[in-house]
Amino acid sequence: MKLRHIAFGLLAIAAGAAWGAKATPTLKAVKVSNVDLTRQKDNMKIAFDIDFSQVSLKSDQQVIYTPVLVGGKDSVTFSPIVLNGRNAALREERDPGRAVKGATTLKRLNGKSQTLPFSATLPYADWMDWSRLYLAEDLCGCGNLKDQDRIPVGEFDNRPAPPPAMTFITPKAEAVKPATRRARHSWTM
Repeated sequence: MKLRHIAFGLLAIAAGAAWGAKATPTLKAVKVSNVDLTRQKDNMKIAFDIDFSQVSLKSDQQVIYTPVLVGGKDSVTFSPIVLNGRNAALREERDPGRAVKGATTLKRLNGKSQTLPFSATLPYADWMDWSRLYLAEDLCGCGNLKDQDRIPVGEFDNRPAPPPAMTFITPKAEAVKPATRRARHSWTM
């Protein structure tokens, strides 16, 4: 009898732990296409499309995606993209103070195709000559992008080409051939 109570208690604890489990990462389901990283005079133009069609969110779940341009020790974060489940979207509609400031908010419709175009322009800096664009995923809402998962979106390489290096290969010395002399004479009359 007591063993059965212990077993049911452990089963209830396991079910409760699974119910309150941490949100599952969705970054691998996100597809990025039409990536365009170009320099236009004194500006850097960034544009790409994010496809959320394969992402499945729970109704209370909220995921924040932030594009980050990283080059050397410098980086720039762009306005975040908030993907809400049904209940999370309703909470934001009822209480606009809950919304992430400066973010593009999208209500996820599971099972349906959803694509969001992203574009931004920023002043060009020298560190952007060789930079990479990432999409960081924030599941907890803490905003700490260094510890979050991220996927590479694109790379921008505007470094000058290295000067061509002249290579000279010393030819191998030929073996000395023995001298053979033949006399050839031609007589004409």
